[in-house]
Amino acid sequence: MMQLRELRVTGTGKLNAVIRFAAGGNIIAGVSNSGKSYMLGCMDFVLGAEEMTKKIDEDAGYELVYLELANDEGKPLTLVRHLTGGDVTVHYSTIDAIRGDGSCGHGTERANGSGRDSRSKKHRLAWPRRKRATARANCLSD
Repeated sequence: MMQLRELRVTGTGKLNAVIRFAAGGNIIAGVSNSGKSYMLGCMDFVLGAEEMTKKIDEDAGYELVYLELANDEGKPLTLVRHLTGGDVTVHYSTIDAIRGDGSCGHGTERANGSGRDSRSKKHRLAWPRRKRATARANCLSD
């Protein structure tokens, strides 16, 4: 089972917007218009939704959304996507280990629905092509 670790939204010249999750259950609470739905929209988007369903004025200047997860052994997996859309990049590392531009480096794959990526020799990620993507990716061994 995967555990949410952190959601981060970044932009050039902007302070990072960061939410860290504790092990176990987490409660997201706040007054109206404080960003709860936007946070869930960011998670849905980086998990493969076709578009951001919630836009807010405060996201101006932000560019990338990161979602860090960990498996039962504590090994990290981070998903990165530009807020304007495009492919989801999968990093087998923590958010802090990824270059600031979210670019691919060692241990990454692109989840673009086209199957195998030339940088990936071990796994192919199958991402749903629906408006509201499910929160799962099937890693298929070659």
